[in-house]
Amino acid sequence: MNIFERAAMIERAKEFALSEARVSATVAEDMADYALEEIERYKIALADAIRRPMGVVPESAEGLVDARDIDRAETRRMAKVNETA
Repeated sequence: MNIFERAAMIERAKEFALSEARVSATVAEDMADYALEEIERYKIALADAIRRPMGVVPESAEGLVDARDIDRAETRRMAKVNETA
């Protein structure tokens, strides 16, 4: 699951929780807070990754991406390099 899919999933969970009448206000607020915290974690990981040499996974990204995500990123990078060549 990539960063955008994860963010969309969190957003859908937040919307679902808020739309359900039986979900208490406290639970919905907790889920919204969690979603915002997750988004902030992704923003930090992205900023750290931008500042790292290629291939170095920052600690802040651990648990947010797996080897497949990294492989797909390399595939996208190579496709873009080949586009410009």
